[in-house]
Amino acid sequence: MDSAEQSYGRALQLYESIDDKGRAADVVCNLATICWMRNELEEADRLYNSARDQYVAISSFHAVALVEQYLGNVAYTRSDLYRARWYYYRALLGIEGIDLVRAADCRVNIAAVLIGLGQCGAALRHLSAAEDGYRAQLSGDVLLVKMAEVDENAGLALKALARYAEAHVRLTRSRATYERLGVASKWAQLDHNLAELARVSGNPTEAAELYRRAMEGYRATHREHEIADSLLGLGIMALDGGDLSLARERFEAAAESYRHTGQWLALAHAVHNLGVSWSGDPERALSYVVPAWAVMRSMTWGLPEVTARAEWRTATEQAAGKALELAAGSGDSALLAELIEAMRATTLRPGMELPRGITSLDSAASEMPSVVPPTVDCGWPARLPAYMEDGEELRAVGGGGPPHLRNGSVALERLLTEHGRSE
Repeated sequence: MDSAEQSYGRALQLYESIDDKGRAADVVCNLATICWMRNELEEADRLYNSARDQYVAISSFHAVALVEQYLGNVAYTRSDLYRARWYYYRALLGIEGIDLVRAADCRVNIAAVLIGLGQCGAALRHLSAAEDGYRAQLSGDVLLVKMAEVDENAGLALKALARYAEAHVRLTRSRATYERLGVASKWAQLDHNLAELARVSGNPTEAAELYRRAMEGYRATHREHEIADSLLGLGIMALDGGDLSLARERFEAAAESYRHTGQWLALAHAVHNLGVSWSGDPERALSYVVPAWAVMRSMTWGLPEVTARAEWRTATEQAAGKALELAAGSGDSALLAELIEAMRATTLRPGMELPRGITSLDSAASEMPSVVPPTVDCGWPARLPAYMEDGEELRAVGGGGPPHLRNGSVALERLLTEHGRSE
């Protein structure tokens, strides 16, 4: 890969010297892809954006759409699902009707994001359209590979919809296709997906064997993040079976791997489950569950779309519920009050005027851009910020902004007094 990068560097100098903007942009795009494959995501993002700007300058809008698909890949790798979805839809608008195969590829990418967001019905519709596009344009082994990818994603969507028998058919067919074509890099991933399906459908023995087989395949190809995914699944199985010591061992191993690979959202899930394993010790459990909730919720605070905030709030409902349950069980009424306030808040951007005709903050809050909620001065030393600091450490693993509360505080007594006067 280093030699390819050097060759592209020389080519870029040549094209820039003869002012060939189109070919120079192509080279920059290729350099960005090398960075993406190395997991150098900041540099990949910078180079892709540079290439996109160059394509815009020469009105090569088909190329712009392709670069936006690549930017979606970078966002997806970062677990920034909403940004990925935004890029993929933009790419689809520029490609559809011009390049049926790439449009189908884009639909598969959109489906993968929608599955992650829990919108599995919509994902299946995109996959059906992608299948039609592939069948219309491709044949032979190339078509088989694309159909295996469609089957894999359809299986995941069907699993999430609890249509387990259909999911098994699609995932098994995908696994068999990849094996027949000799695409060994996909075998472990399909074994892992089938293990997840076996776990949720009540077949723990089959699930354990598939997880172990998947891990063997991942180790052979040095895929640390995916090994951690299998450890997380095995940990959940141990937790469900009541073996708390084994569950913690697996969650801790998965968490360490996610830290190493920069997968902050997966790390939050591992830490959350580690906290659940300590439910008999509420104070200790809270030290894991609340920071993990804060990290998951931090995505909501950065989303500009009302629907996106609602979707992600639903996706993190289990984490929020566990945090509230543990806070209530611990008898820490101060922490419980602060958690409730943070969970309900959809605060306005500082200084933003209300839309014309809206006079109540209550009616406007759900339609306005959101920022992180403020700390709330309830008359006692704040309990939540200490947990948020631990959450910041989890979020920093991915190189993103921390899930801190907004600077400053709002005095609860003043709010209540003002509310009373308005009544």
